[in-house]
Amino acid sequence: MVLVAGVTAASLLMSGAPVGLAALGAAILILPPWLVLAGVACWVVLLKMKSGRTRATADDEADVLRGLAAELAAGASLRSGLSAAASRSDAIDLSEAARLAEAGMPM
Repeated sequence: MVLVAGVTAASLLMSGAPVGLAALGAAILILPPWLVLAGVACWVVLLKMKSGRTRATADDEADVLRGLAAELAAGASLRSGLSAAASRSDAIDLSEAARLAEAGMPM
């Protein structure tokens, strides 16, 4: 049964499925159903708790935009202003945009 679970997980990973889904597929084959259900329930609760903490509000967006305006008014370029303004709020995720701007990628 463990071999079948390993083959299932490997085939899911090779097809491009996320690691969590591959682990779930293997767990369904190995563990008792109630234990898999309890694990999935805990996983869902943790994801809900994590997503609830970082909800962006209008104030967060205004802070980022005010920071970007201040950087631009101080003479910074749009790229450096965006990377500086991205660090103003944890609720708004501008990490990818800031990373691409710092790398000099086209807008």
